[in-house]
Amino acid sequence: FANYCMMVDQLKSKGNAALSAGNWEEAVSFYSEAIKIDNKNHLLYSNRSAAYAKGQKFQDALDDARTCVEIKPDWGKAYSRLGNALELLHKDEEACEAYTKGLEIDPNNEQIKTSLQNLRSKIENDGDGKMDISQIFKSASVMERLKNDPRTKKYMDDPSYVAMIESLKNDSKLLGVYLKDQRIMNSIAVLLDLPNNYSVQTEAPNASSEPPKNAPAEPEKMDVDVPDNEKMALEEKDLGNAAYKKKDFETALLHYDKAIELNDKDIRFRNNKAAVYFEMGEYEKCIKECETAIEVGKTVQADFKEYAKSYARIGNAHLKMSDLAAAQTFFKKSLSEYREPTVVKKLQQVEKTIKEQEQLAYINPEIAEAEKSKGNSFFQNGKFPEAMKHYNEAIK
Repeated sequence: FANYCMMVDQLKSKGNAALSAGNWEEAVSFYSEAIKIDNKNHLLYSNRSAAYAKGQKFQDALDDARTCVEIKPDWGKAYSRLGNALELLHKDEEACEAYTKGLEIDPNNEQIKTSLQNLRSKIENDGDGKMDISQIFKSASVMERLKNDPRTKKYMDDPSYVAMIESLKNDSKLLGVYLKDQRIMNSIAVLLDLPNNYSVQTEAPNASSEPPKNAPAEPEKMDVDVPDNEKMALEEKDLGNAAYKKKDFETALLHYDKAIELNDKDIRFRNNKAAVYFEMGEYEKCIKECETAIEVGKTVQADFKEYAKSYARIGNAHLKMSDLAAAQTFFKKSLSEYREPTVVKKLQQVEKTIKEQEQLAYINPEIAEAEKSKGNSFFQNGKFPEAMKHYNEAIK
């Protein structure tokens, strides 16, 4: 029996890897082989449903989703898979019913909530199968979604692109002006949740020709068994976060240490632990923990945002220790990973202060040293106007 389980796990892992690489046919083959061994494994049907959907074999995706529900009717994800397949087949009302059933079983499932909300919005705006695409720019999460999708992430450093998106958020009628820009077309694909292999063709709102019908929803990702140790680690993290918010730092550290013990590959736990050290004024320990997080992250290809947090926290620690040059270095490293506005502002403040200090030292070294010490004290506590007052006084 153990050997059969091992064979199933190996085939499922190969299927997951193939699907992640976009090889849906290969993924289907591996999942099918695993199902021959264990035809009661709901995860196999769920994952194969995702693979079929990826290959636009929507009826096959629906058949597997229904089998998944039959095997595991108390699993909310099964209804999410069923709803997705129905939506891909343009059976929107049935899809709504499936999503609703999934939420009855798993009320906290954010993925199902989002799918149901999006589908209901589509039905409301699209009674005859058509929609005003320009309205997708009205969502409050537009910028965040465009920042996080590889297709549009690279555009976010271009002020002209950001200005266009902001304009569309305020006035959707401008879409007709911007449609010739391929970046906007790619943005529409992202905001409509279209897969990479879908192209977007549309016309300006109120155009005389008929707008296209809604493209099918993007197939969901395959299911992955989360090991018990990882689940327990996340629970410890949540407990640590709760203690941190109460400023019970010792308890927070105990929970973060336990999370790291259970799963030492998730750098979020180390970043959180570093945040505790920072609040405790243990800046050297904070830096060391962040450095460890970065090294661990390199071995598991961690999220670039987590790297950015590590570098930014090192920069903040150096800032507290009055090492402006080091703070400047690590803020720049943070921004090279992810352009967080608060870090941009801090870097600008640090660079301005460094420039002021250099001017002070040049004009009157003795006064500069005394006033710089006072200014640094205020600067460390975030009192920038007071700090600048001392720097300016030294110049006089």
